[in-house]
Amino acid sequence: MLLGDFNRDLRDEADERDGLRSQLDDALPAGTPLVDAGGATAFRACHSGQPFTRYIDYILLGGAAAAWIRPGSFTRHVFDDRDAHHFRLSDHCPLSISLRLR
Repeated sequence: MLLGDFNRDLRDEADERDGLRSQLDDALPAGTPLVDAGGATAFRACHSGQPFTRYIDYILLGGAAAAWIRPGSFTRHVFDDRDAHHFRLSDHCPLSISLRLR
């Protein structure tokens, strides 16, 4: 499992200037690509005035771990606008998923 702020849209091939996506995904074992836990989830801004219009933070799982994701559990936690501006909160929202571990 890899998670973090990649400061780029890993879903957009045009944003894949330096091959980061292929560096992260070693395709081992064969036929097991990294799965984006957010999948096709529509983008949701952290707060008004956020400079991003696409995801730049990810939770990626590979191999058997990809099957652990509870469907529909991906959440992007947003900030109250007043708090975001008053406390100068990050433009990177926390992400979360639930996993089914055996």
